Amino acid sequence: MAIFIQLKARRESSVLVERGAKIMPICLMLPEKPLNMGIGSLILPNPRETRTADFIFEKKRTYRMYDLKTAFGKASIGQNLLDSIGQCNRVLINMTTGYKTRSLAFAIKKYFEVNSKAVEVLIFKGRKRISIDRFIATNDDFFSIFKKSYER
Repeated sequence: MAIFIQLKARRESSVLVERGAKIMPICLMLPEKPLNMGIGSLILPNPRETRTADFIFEKKRTYRMYDLKTAFGKASIGQNLLDSIGQCNRVLINMTTGYKTRSLAFAIKKYFEVNSKAVEVLIFKGRKRISIDRFIATNDDFFSIFKKSYER
């Protein structure tokens, strides 16, 4: 009774879809990025009234679940990160718009401060992948560390 779409680096795919389930178009476009980075992707269903992860990424037999948040507007990331609390302890931000580095860093830092179970925020910006874990986000030099990696 589950949906999953499995995509591997060799571009093989298998699909099992539950009747009436909805998969957002952005979820179908996003797996191309991790595939290009050598990461396998599983797209998970969004069952009615249940908060679950959107993706499982697999690399070197390590599986991690992520909640997808896409940046469409100039001030949407902070609220999107806070909305994901309780859904998954890892968040994937797909940057589709220009966003001020300091505002994004502040939103990520606040997310880790508010959510004690948060493990990682992964950012896809173009062809770049930026991983921010709790250790980095709680570092005193977080803003300068983040700025260097984000604007590189």
